Amino acid sequence: MLSTANQSDLAVLPVVVLCSMLFAHAISKGRIFVEKNRALQALAGSIAHEMRNPLSQFKHVLDRVEETLPAPRRPAACPRCRVWVRRCCTGISRMGSCRSSAACA
Repeated sequence: MLSTANQSDLAVLPVVVLCSMLFAHAISKGRIFVEKNRALQALAGSIAHEMRNPLSQFKHVLDRVEETLPAPRRPAACPRCRVWVRRCCTGISRMGSCRSSAACA
């Protein structure tokens, strides 16, 4: 026969087991959340990098195009070309990749 103290310990045992199971489940859910969050951050960084590379190359080409355009006061100058180059650079700068370009200033 069990003593009264042992019987009360046995009554608490299922509650302790249930709480430890719930705690373990919560910890595993937290770990899964952290892993998913890290994966999502890596994916977002990768996508941003892949977008910036072509935009930077395009900006570089626009810089070279603007350098080859005739001076604005010359008769052969194409004002529409300069406007187009500046509009393109403005769009690129809105995406955050046009930082130090003379054409995008």
